[in-house]
Amino acid sequence: MWPKKIDDIKQSLSKNLFGKTVIKPDDLDHFKTILANMKKMTLQSQRNSEQTRQSKN
Repeated sequence: MWPKKIDDIKQSLSKNLFGKTVIKPDDLDHFKTILANMKKMTLQSQRNSEQTRQSKN
C-alpha cells in the first residue's frame, strides 16, 4: 500500500514541478496526512527497537 501512495505523490509532485498539473488543496492535505503517518510509524518502530534492546540487556 505505502509504495503505491509514495509513487502517486512523486508523480503529483513531478507533474507540479513541470507545470502540467497544480496540486489541489485536498491533495496537499492528503500528502500531509501521509507524511504524519509515516513519521508516527518511524517513531513507533524506533521506540519498539529501543524497548527490544533494553529488554535484552
